[in-house]
Amino acid sequence: MEKEIYKRACNFALEVIKFSKKLNLDSTLKIILNQLVRCITSIGANIAEGSAAVSRKEFINYLGIARKSAVETIHWLKILNQLINEKEIENFINEGQQIVNILSKIIINTKKR
Repeated sequence: MEKEIYKRACNFALEVIKFSKKLNLDSTLKIILNQLVRCITSIGANIAEGSAAVSRKEFINYLGIARKSAVETIHWLKILNQLINEKEIENFINEGQQIVNILSKIIINTKKR
């Protein structure tokens, strides 16, 4: 399951980055986009680090950080959507929420083991 969510998180980041390259943004929106790219790429990075964890506690910690990054990603996408209102952003928000849900489930199931 962790490999699947890692791939999904990476694809999510790549799709949002490709989308953002198409936008013609002013300096304020570029700052928002910079924050978005930083947190969206952090999701996959923390899942990758978690996969190399030496303990269950460490694994849960990294996936928790990935989950927080996904929540932050949704925040920036919602702000961006308010400013430029593109239909594609709503799809990204939905994908971000699904990733949050999957990470939450992995964390809960790992704690039960």
